[in-house]
Amino acid sequence: MFNAQVNAVLLSISMISVSRNQCKKHFEVSKKKEPTKIFKTGKQLLKTTIILLPLFCFTWVIGLFAVGPGTEVLVVLFILSNTLQGLLIFLLHVVRHEKVWSRIKKHFTTLKEKVKQ
Repeated sequence: MFNAQVNAVLLSISMISVSRNQCKKHFEVSKKKEPTKIFKTGKQLLKTTIILLPLFCFTWVIGLFAVGPGTEVLVVLFILSNTLQGLLIFLLHVVRHEKVWSRIKKHFTTLKEKVKQ
């Protein structure tokens, strides 16, 4: 049970630290931007937080309960969810990002023009 409490404290400290760093970073950037861009940056930060927080919390809640005998199923669920976090972050924040798709399209149009020549 002590391990679960330590994990909960470490998770809380990590989440607070990450959110503070992200807020500072976005605040410093927003001083240089106009108000509409500040709103857009804040909206993106909120969207990212809303998507990632349940993803991380789900994994670590399972991890907290996977302590002790007879919790093999929870350990397997924890390992699977922890493994899939990277894939989900990639899908939700890289594949869905507009800038990534514009760069891919630009790359393929340039490549297509080179092939035509």
